[in-house]
Amino acid sequence: MPQASIKPPTEIDISSKSILIVDDDHITRRLIGSTLTKHGFSTLHYAEDGVEALEKIDRLSPDCVILDISMPVLDGFGVLRSVRIDRQDEDLPILVSSARTSNDDRNEMMRAGATIILSKPLDSTLLAERVQGVIERQVYLAELRSYRQRMEAELSLARTMQEDLLPSPDVLQRIGLKYGVEISEHHEMSSELGGDFWGVKEISDTTFAVYIVDFSGHGVGSALNTFRFQAVMDNIDMPNMKPSEVLADLNTKLVRDLPIDQFATMFLAYVTPCEDSVYFASAASPPPVIGLLSEPKSNALESKGFLLGALEGAAYADMHAHFKPNEYLCLYSDALIETPRLKGESIGMDDAPPFLAAAILDGGREAGPMLRKHFYPNIATPLPDDLTVVLVSRPG
Repeated sequence: MPQASIKPPTEIDISSKSILIVDDDHITRRLIGSTLTKHGFSTLHYAEDGVEALEKIDRLSPDCVILDISMPVLDGFGVLRSVRIDRQDEDLPILVSSARTSNDDRNEMMRAGATIILSKPLDSTLLAERVQGVIERQVYLAELRSYRQRMEAELSLARTMQEDLLPSPDVLQRIGLKYGVEISEHHEMSSELGGDFWGVKEISDTTFAVYIVDFSGHGVGSALNTFRFQAVMDNIDMPNMKPSEVLADLNTKLVRDLPIDQFATMFLAYVTPCEDSVYFASAASPPPVIGLLSEPKSNALESKGFLLGALEGAAYADMHAHFKPNEYLCLYSDALIETPRLKGESIGMDDAPPFLAAAILDGGREAGPMLRKHFYPNIATPLPDDLTVVLVSRPG
């Protein structure tokens, strides 16, 4: 994916840039104005003390201020404090002119908020160069801010679009009522966009499908793959296919569509509550867990198979497990078991069943509250990878 870039400005209409010249000496003000006029600046304003300077800063919003440090009424330090502290304006370039040249004096001016310090008597060429330089910098920073705002807006829109692909609470409630289950989920991206994806789909009057997908990496590239995945998934005839056949079909299409060296793990289950049954197939996903809601007992389902998008012609196996009342089925992405904990190592695949058994027994059948109580307090945030947990429960 090509990287967006922004180049420094090469041509600036300096005549349109407003300069405020602040000095109590009339001759000095005019000399500075004459110098800037010769170098193309034509929008010049003047102030003879700090009070007038602040009034014109508020009223005119100049692009740059040339400020004498030693003035009556309100000196340059007062102006700097008012602009930087009271008005909280860190961006306005303020070039301080002063005959005070000691290191202590110069340090005091910089701490007060001077952008550049110019020694008196002023060198006309150096003055023009410094003014030109700070204005070019301001234009560049403005372009960067605009670029960042556009990027943030586009990322926010993409994030909303990605989240809209996930099942809504209304969909989960409808499927739950139809099949006699409760479905809760927790989905958190580790950056603006993520590579985790999950979904549910009605297969028949007695069976529904639930799946979880985790694309390699995270961020924009992985997020694009979730959109690719959804487009492929929408065209698969799941009701007339076994879980293994769905994965094989997905793999064929993703081998074709995914960029080189990108792949995904996936777990797909067909749940038939009226038969206490779940048929499933896996593409190298973390092994889901089935456990009791009323006791800390659980076990991991078998999870094997080739990564989606990695090997053309890969085959997948159908497997079966009992899923009875008073049990839960928990699908999760690898961030759950790979995120480092504050005390000790990550949960790990082998400890996922006992961790989930204890957490669900104590934290309840809602994935979000359960994780906030038993997972997040024990890890260092932010997450290093996207986290998705889907919990399907059959209350007894």
